[in-house]
Amino acid sequence: MPDWEPVLVKRDAAGVVATALNNADGITMCVRGGIVLDIKDEDLPPDDRFSGFHISLAKRGVYVDNPNHDQIYNLAGANITHGTWDLDVIIVNPDMWDAVPEQDAGSLRGKKILKMPRYMNHRVDRVAERVVPASELARYGVLGHEASVLNYVGVLTHGLYGAARYAYALDRVSPFINNLSEEKKAQAEAYIGRCATQSKFIKSLAESN
Repeated sequence: MPDWEPVLVKRDAAGVVATALNNADGITMCVRGGIVLDIKDEDLPPDDRFSGFHISLAKRGVYVDNPNHDQIYNLAGANITHGTWDLDVIIVNPDMWDAVPEQDAGSLRGKKILKMPRYMNHRVDRVAERVVPASELARYGVLGHEASVLNYVGVLTHGLYGAARYAYALDRVSPFINNLSEEKKAQAEAYIGRCATQSKFIKSLAESN
């Protein structure tokens, strides 16, 4: 991390947004525990880019803004729409908030939101894994090798199956699992190991671009 001093805090009962605002000293990035950060100086815009926004975050559905695949969430019965945001990775600007919200639900209503690019939250998408073509998942996996934030907690706890093994840059996560308990570390190593062939293929594609 470039000249950063990360602080570990417990989530407030009021939710993620309240936790971020109550602990922020100016424009601040707040991430869920377990997420891998590999952020370079040039990955983040200057603070003045955020000055007119309350918060920056990414959509929860990876393909929700993709006209070719945006209907997958509705067809799967998932409660994910164009207005469903992911609070796992956020950047807050406390100066824009008049009050700290009492809960996450409805906290972003009427707020100015700067949409976070996907490379800043390369997240797991369980709906897309089941229905999006393998070629599209592979393209998403290539993006994972260029991403600054790897939001793969769900992979390390529940594993991957089928074409979904092409969707994530799991080899980049391996160096960061040593601090897990022995049980969780063994589980993560097993899940990552099952995807070794696919990860090697996706990495070679990323390096050839």
